[in-house]
Amino acid sequence: MTEYFDTGHHGYMEKRSADFARFVVDRIWQPELDSYNTCIELGAGIGRFTPPLVERFDRVCLIEPANAYAKVLEERFASARVTVSSDSAEQFLEDWPQDEPVLLTAFHLLHHLTLEQRQSIYAFLIRTRSHGVFVEPNPWNPLILLQVLVTPGMNFDEERQYLQLTRARMVDEIQTVGLMMQHYRKIVALPPGVTDICLSRKRDNMLRLAEGLTVFPCAASYHSYHLTSQESADREQS
Repeated sequence: MTEYFDTGHHGYMEKRSADFARFVVDRIWQPELDSYNTCIELGAGIGRFTPPLVERFDRVCLIEPANAYAKVLEERFASARVTVSSDSAEQFLEDWPQDEPVLLTAFHLLHHLTLEQRQSIYAFLIRTRSHGVFVEPNPWNPLILLQVLVTPGMNFDEERQYLQLTRARMVDEIQTVGLMMQHYRKIVALPPGVTDICLSRKRDNMLRLAEGLTVFPCAASYHSYHLTSQESADREQS
């Protein structure tokens, strides 16, 4: 029986280029993120969104509890600046020093977690005065649902919670614990595969024109959320 974290079970993770990862990170970037030296990526998988993080930060911690994926990360990002941990996200964050604010990131992870697990992430952001940036599938885009249904390695039962993790629900969750949504943006107007092709063929004009479509709720592929406490936001601006 194939398990969720078995090697090769999610072959679609290998289909996106590093340029696509840079394209996504460029669109979620905000000037205040330059104040952080360390980035923690939760649920790093095989590192499909990791390259631009390694390029931008002095220190990167990749958290991936699946041993098979962690080994891929160790081989792919063999550097003294990159640490790979197979701890659970909860354990790793619990052990992090309180006086070390970081940029905490996760790509397509939150909808796989329980509310209790997400709350442990929110608690970390408050305790360490860190900044969280999370990218999630757009629940209003019908093409995302089609992708889940037809892509080998994707399973609706594993992904279905993304339909419930709307912006309104995120706001409710974080306000309950004392966080605020500092920035919100809809990104990647064209389907990811089409975007990757445009990047490989240097069709920058097409991508710029397509960005205008993100004004429509169903057009963007992803939503990005910047979560901070008021104390953290004040520190970033000082």
